[in-house]
Amino acid sequence: MRPRSADDVTPSVIAGSRPSHHSGPGYVANPEAPDFELDKPLRGAAARWLNLVPAEHRHDGRESAKDALETLREHARSCPDHPLGALWVAHRHLGDPVPAVRIASLVLASEALWWLGHFEDARMAAQAAADADPASAQALWRLAVALYRQGRFEEAGGRLDDLLKLASRFAPAWALRGQVTVWLDADNPEAGRADFAAAAALTSDSGTWVVPYRMAGADFRAQAEAEIRLHDSETGGSSGAVVDVVLREEIRKSVAELFDAALEPHAAIAIKGAPEQHAEGANVPGDEDG
Repeated sequence: MRPRSADDVTPSVIAGSRPSHHSGPGYVANPEAPDFELDKPLRGAAARWLNLVPAEHRHDGRESAKDALETLREHARSCPDHPLGALWVAHRHLGDPVPAVRIASLVLASEALWWLGHFEDARMAAQAAADADPASAQALWRLAVALYRQGRFEEAGGRLDDLLKLASRFAPAWALRGQVTVWLDADNPEAGRADFAAAAALTSDSGTWVVPYRMAGADFRAQAEAEIRLHDSETGGSSGAVVDVVLREEIRKSVAELFDAALEPHAAIAIKGAPEQHAEGANVPGDEDG
């Protein structure tokens, strides 16, 4: 992706309440998933994942295939808060004789690794799950968010396209596809708008989705200056006191830093609380999203 100038179009978000993190619509395993084996590179990666889990997070347990899937679902729900425990449970089920359990384990491992910041390992796990069951919306979602975090936007967009054919009512996928489109077509102010609107139109437990408003760099700075002038008019103007001058300069500095971050792809996608971070935080789509 080419560098962008200070006056290139960059995303901004309409003011309003930001959705809180949500656990996603749930996990649905495919009981008829085809059989498969973990290849040698993935087995080596899995051994590396195990080394990430401290002893206090390792708890043994034995379940039937049905109970194993329920255990994996439970850890998927708690994964954002307890990724190490989820990774241990996922690793423990990678050798399960039931293919659906192994696929669900890879999906859970991908999410746990994503929350731990190991995005390439998260991609490997999700890719293996998607290869084993190409119709798994859950595997496609984890693969898309891992690719997005790696800045592989075209590939992420392709996986989101595949996912939305299977789960057209999964709002986070629409929102993330909109953000992917923004990065791929940065000079187009309308890029991603239709996808953001599709997410905003869906009713789900994921909260309220907004349609981002985009403006050029000069307009962004002008708007910030206008807000400062409005503040001055409402408070009787700048007093000239040291604390007032310092506050105004801190506001301008914060605006400049925010804009610079928005122009840097790797910084922007790592900003906690950004729209794409909220979308990625969804676990996996379920039957109700089809």
